[in-house]
Amino acid sequence: AKHFPGHGNTHIDSHLSLPRIMQNSEDLSKTELVPFQHLVDSHVATIMTGHMALPLITSSDTPCSLSRMITTDLLRDQMGFQGVIVTDCLEMEAVAEKYGSEGGAVMALQAGADVVMICHTMTRQCGAIEKTYEAIQQGRLSAERLHESGKRIAALKDRFTGGWDDVLSGSLDLDAWNELKSNNLE
Repeated sequence: AKHFPGHGNTHIDSHLSLPRIMQNSEDLSKTELVPFQHLVDSHVATIMTGHMALPLITSSDTPCSLSRMITTDLLRDQMGFQGVIVTDCLEMEAVAEKYGSEGGAVMALQAGADVVMICHTMTRQCGAIEKTYEAIQQGRLSAERLHESGKRIAALKDRFTGGWDDVLSGSLDLDAWNELKSNNLE
């Protein structure tokens, strides 16, 4: 499910700049949050946070994907989401322009994201890992919080793929594999 808490009222592409949604909590609850609440109640496995600002709710232009008020307080605590929270790609200008992908990764983890996506540039991926370790060493990011994320991610993997015993116990169906490969090449 994406892009929490809703991209319907944006007029700016977050790939290019930071959209600002001028809705208060009451209006957001009546519109954008309705489908997300239904998905939370239906136990959707993952929700992707979006890179838009809600200044009337957060009192800042911090992107929702980097905001603890949105990621943890609203999505986890108020709405009751227990699955895996994934950010949209942190190389998008709505984040990268002000915070950098690497700094955005730390902020997203601090906000409560379980998985941060940096989809295109290996140096940014490595930089995000380095910045994350640095934040842990400096006490700005809790290793315990990351362990909780790890538990949610492991549960997600088990739910959809089973454990290693399940994966390794079957034989490889080479015909199905070759068909899958040929279909993806077309």
